[in-house]
Amino acid sequence: MPKPELLDSRFDFRGGRNSSVSPDNLSVNELVTLTNARISSIFGAFSKRSGTQRMHTTAIGGGSPVRGLIQWDSPSGKQIVAISNGDLWHKTSALGDFTQVSPGAPDKFSTTIPAQFATFRAASSGAPLVLFIASGGKYYKWTGTVLTRIDGVNNAPTADLLRSYHTRIFARQTNLQKHVFWSRVGDGEFFTTGAITDGGSAMADFLTGDAMVALEVVGGSLIIATSDSLVRFTGNDANDIKIAQDTEGISSEVGVVGPLALIRVETVAALLSDKGPYLSTEADPEPIGVKVEPDFDALDRSVLSSSVLGWHRGRREIFYAVPGVADSSLNKTVFTYAARLQTWEGPWTYPFGITYLTRYQDATGDEWLIAGCADGFVRHMDTGALDDVLANGTGGSVITMTVELPPIFFQTGPGSIKALETMRLQADLPIGSSLQIKHSFDGGTVTTETVVPIPGLRDYRIDMSDQGKRLKLQFIDATATIPVVNGYMLKAFDYGDRY
Repeated sequence: MPKPELLDSRFDFRGGRNSSVSPDNLSVNELVTLTNARISSIFGAFSKRSGTQRMHTTAIGGGSPVRGLIQWDSPSGKQIVAISNGDLWHKTSALGDFTQVSPGAPDKFSTTIPAQFATFRAASSGAPLVLFIASGGKYYKWTGTVLTRIDGVNNAPTADLLRSYHTRIFARQTNLQKHVFWSRVGDGEFFTTGAITDGGSAMADFLTGDAMVALEVVGGSLIIATSDSLVRFTGNDANDIKIAQDTEGISSEVGVVGPLALIRVETVAALLSDKGPYLSTEADPEPIGVKVEPDFDALDRSVLSSSVLGWHRGRREIFYAVPGVADSSLNKTVFTYAARLQTWEGPWTYPFGITYLTRYQDATGDEWLIAGCADGFVRHMDTGALDDVLANGTGGSVITMTVELPPIFFQTGPGSIKALETMRLQADLPIGSSLQIKHSFDGGTVTTETVVPIPGLRDYRIDMSDQGKRLKLQFIDATATIPVVNGYMLKAFDYGDRY
C-alpha cells in the first residue's frame, strides 16, 4: 500500500524574525532568523540584504571615528558634512574625498561625544539656510564654506544637544543638564532673554533627577528624553510654553539609552530604551520589540548608550545599530524594523562599527541611508552585494545569508516519521549564486542541496531523501549575489509512528 502523501507549502514570510517564541510555536510566516537577510520588496519573499561601499578613498580624521554626519541643502547644493578627530569635513559628490576644515585649538569638535545638527533659516529677507552644530559643549554655525564658533556670543549656550522647533533653535547646555534653552524667534544665534520672542530657558523636572540625553521633534511637540522618561515641550513663546513632565509627560518609565537612540520616523519617534525598541507619539510610547526581546536583552549593555538609530526612507526600515556581545564594544550588529509590515529583520552583521546614521538623497532623488563609522569612513549602507567595497568599486567581502524556518512537521505533528521526496522551489537566483538548502531531521546529519541558478524567476525541482520526525530547514548563500526566495512546496510521505 502506498504511503500517504504530505505537503508543506510556504510562500509568505512576512512575519519576519521572532526570537521570543519557541521555534516549534512560531507562525508559518515567521522565521527563526534572517541573518543578513530582509523581507524582499516583493512582499512575502526574502532576500539577502544589500552591501555597503565607502564613499571616499581616504579615511577622514586619520582613521578616527566619525562623530557626526548629515547631508543638508547648502547654498552650493546637497552637501555631506562629517565630524572626525575634531575637524569638519565636507563634500558635494557621492564618491571622492572630503575637504577638511580645521577650527584649530581650542575650538576643535569633540572627539568622543556625537555632534548634533540643526538646519535653520533666519527670519530676514534673503537669508540663506545654515547648519548649526553642537559638539560636546561648543556651538557652531556652518554656512557651507565658513565655520564660526558662536557659543558665549549673545548668550548662545555651550551646547551638546540641538534641535530646530517652532522657528527657534533648542539646546541643552552642558553644565545645566536638566534645562532646555531656546533662541530668539527666527534667529538661531541669539539666546539673550527679554521680550517674549527673545531667547529663554526652562527646567524639566524629571522624577528621577536624570539629565537630558536626547531631543527630537514629533508633530507639535519637542520630545525631551532622559534614560528613564519622556517629557513633552510645547508652545511658541513665554505665553504658551508648557513642559508636560513627570507623570504628566509622555512616559515616566520609558527613556532613551543615548543621544543617537531617538529619531523621528514620519509622524512618530523611534527610540531604543533599556527595555528595548519603542515607537512613541506625542502622547504614548508603544513597545515594538516583543518578537525580538531576547536579541536586545543579549546586547553588550556596558556600551548600549552608543547605539545609533537611522530611518531608511527609501525602504521604510528603521535601523537599530547596536553593540553585540562579540562586537568589541562597537555597533557591528543591526536589526531592522520594516515599518510597513511591522516586521523584524536580522541580525545583520557588518565588518565595521557604526557611529552615526543619516538620510542620504542621491543625484536622482532616491532615498538611502549612509553611516559614519569607527574607522573614519562614511559608507553607503544599501548598494551592491558585497560589504565594505572601496570607493573605486573594487574589493569588498562576501555577505553570508542564513534564513532558518521554524521546524516543519507537515500535517502529522512531531510524533510521525516523514520521508522527504522533493522540494519545488520558486526563486530568482542570479548567475553566480550558490543557494544551499540545508535540511536535517531530529538534530541528525545535515544534508546540503545546492541549487544551480537560471536567470530570472524560476521553479526548481530538488530531490531529497531524508527522513525523520522534526525537519530543520535553512537557506544559505555566501556568494557575491543577492538571491530572492519566493517560497517552496515540500513533498514527503507519511511513515506513521512505526519506528
